[in-house]
Amino acid sequence: AGPNVIVQAVYDDKYLVIRTEWADPTETLGKSAWTWDGAAFKKAGDEDRVMFTFPIGNNAEFASKGCAAACHSTDPDEKTWWMGSDTAEVKYDSWHWKSARTHPAGYTDDQWWNILKDPTTPGSSRPNDAKTKGGYSDNITEDKTGPKFMSSQGANVKFIMAGEEVAIDTSTLKAGDVIPGFVLSKPDGSRGDIEAKGEWANGKWVVIQRRLLNTGNEDDVAFTAGKPV
Repeated sequence: AGPNVIVQAVYDDKYLVIRTEWADPTETLGKSAWTWDGAAFKKAGDEDRVMFTFPIGNNAEFASKGCAAACHSTDPDEKTWWMGSDTAEVKYDSWHWKSARTHPAGYTDDQWWNILKDPTTPGSSRPNDAKTKGGYSDNITEDKTGPKFMSSQGANVKFIMAGEEVAIDTSTLKAGDVIPGFVLSKPDGSRGDIEAKGEWANGKWVVIQRRLLNTGNEDDVAFTAGKPV
């Protein structure tokens, strides 16, 4: 239920590089964007995403079933479905490229999957890798009625990079103006160790991701040149 994706990969003694390409008639960068109607804000919009998931260590079930090995989807209520493992020893490395939230800052969101820490929260099995600072943050006020910031360049910009945000001033807006839903920067630490370059042109996305074969981080898969994963 989606476009065909061309996947290519190459490695040397230091890096793994993965290139993906798929047809897409729209660039789609406005996830959770805020639109001003002259009196209030409305939030809507989505983004394009690409995800790769690798087992951390040997995992025979994942090797034969792929991500179905991590899929817990037997409950009739789809809202309870989750991805992860039943034991703390089984972990997965997840590379999650996002066109609106990570692409502008030149990285792929590095996450990992493990046990469901909170049974009431399906996402609790998919924590983010460690970071010291940076990453994207929601651009939203405490009462959740609108954006907290706008770009120093004004409305209708594609992204707000950290350092460019200024307090929202609705007096400068006209009906139909759009404010991005996030403030962006590249995280320091394991969460930001996958470099990414994306481009949308001529009705298609091309995304190139690069990471060290071995980052030395426990929340990352370690690749060995010549060994299948």
